[in-house]
Amino acid sequence: DSDEKEIDHQNIKPTLLLKNCLQAAAARIYDESAEVDRATKRIEILLKWLPEDNSQETEFSKILATRVHKLLRQQDENLCHKNHRLWVRDEALRQGHLQETGTFRKALWQKLSSIVSPMLSEVIAYCDQNHNLDLLGEEKEWKTRLWLTLINEEAITPLNYDSFTSPVSGRVRERALVSSTGVGYYFSGKFPFSWIIKDMVNVLLLQVGADPSKTLISLRGVFYSSPLGQLLKFAFEDKNIKEEAAMNYLNDFLHMMYKPVVEGELQLISDAVFAAAGKLHQSLYENEEFELDIPFIHFTYSLIQARLVNFSELVHAFPNLVQTILTKRDQLDVGEM
Repeated sequence: DSDEKEIDHQNIKPTLLLKNCLQAAAARIYDESAEVDRATKRIEILLKWLPEDNSQETEFSKILATRVHKLLRQQDENLCHKNHRLWVRDEALRQGHLQETGTFRKALWQKLSSIVSPMLSEVIAYCDQNHNLDLLGEEKEWKTRLWLTLINEEAITPLNYDSFTSPVSGRVRERALVSSTGVGYYFSGKFPFSWIIKDMVNVLLLQVGADPSKTLISLRGVFYSSPLGQLLKFAFEDKNIKEEAAMNYLNDFLHMMYKPVVEGELQLISDAVFAAAGKLHQSLYENEEFELDIPFIHFTYSLIQARLVNFSELVHAFPNLVQTILTKRDQLDVGEM
C-alpha cells in the first residue's frame, strides 16, 4: 500500500494523513440544509488547497493540521491516559485490530485515521458554515488571505474539543453539524467567517455610548484597535477592494439579521441601510468621502432597526409591496423606509 510505505512511526506526514482522512471526515458531516452534493464539493475544495506532493506543506495544510492537532491534544488530556505516548500503539495492538488489518503498521495507520477523522470533520464543519469554504474556491487574493488569517487565529475562530462531545459519555458526537447563521433560512456567505465578526462587533457596539455623533467614532476606534479589526483593516484600506469587502459583509450581515418574506425584500433592506449610512456620514463627516465599513454597517442598522421591523410587518401583510417599491425605486427614497 503506497500510503503505508509513507508512514514513519517517528514522523507521520501531516498532508498524507489529512488526505487519507478526508473522505471519512466528510462523510461524518451532517448538513441541516440536506444538500446532497455538498460533501463532494467540500472534498474538491479541500483537495485543491492541499499540496499534491504528500511530502510538502502549504499554509492551508499547516493551519488545518495545527487545528486538528490541538483538538487531538485536548482529547488526549480529556481521556487522561496513563501513558499518553503509547496509547495509539496499544490501541493498534489490540487483537481485533491486528486480526482485521494483518500488520501492526496497517493497524496503526487505520487507528490513526479513525482518531483523526472525527477531529478533521469538526474543523471542516466549523469552517463551512454558510458555505464559507466556497470563498476559497473564488480564488480572490484578499478573501483567501483573510480566510487563512482568521482560521489561523484561535482567539477569533475558537474550536474546542468539549464543544462537540457528549456531556454524559464524554465521547465525540457521531456527526459534525454544519449549521447556518441565517435568520431561519440558509444562505451562502460572501465575507470570510462573517458570522464570527458579526457577533464580535455586536458586543463592541453594546460597549459604546448611544449618542450617534460619538458612538460611531467610538465604535470605529474600538473596532480597528482590536485584534480582529487589525486583521481586517487591510481590506478596508485598499481602494481596489474596500467597496467589494463592505458590500460582501453587508450581504452576510443582513442575511443574519433580517428574515425576508418575498424575493427582492433583502435588496430593499440593503439599499435602505446603505442610504441611511450615507446620510449619517454626511451629517458627521461633511467634507469626507463616504466609505462603508463594518462598524458603519452595524451602527446604521441599529439606528434604523425599528423602522425595518415595521417594514417587515408591512410586507407580511402586503407581500406585493416589495415588487411595487422595486418597480418605482428610482422615484422613491429607500433611505426613508
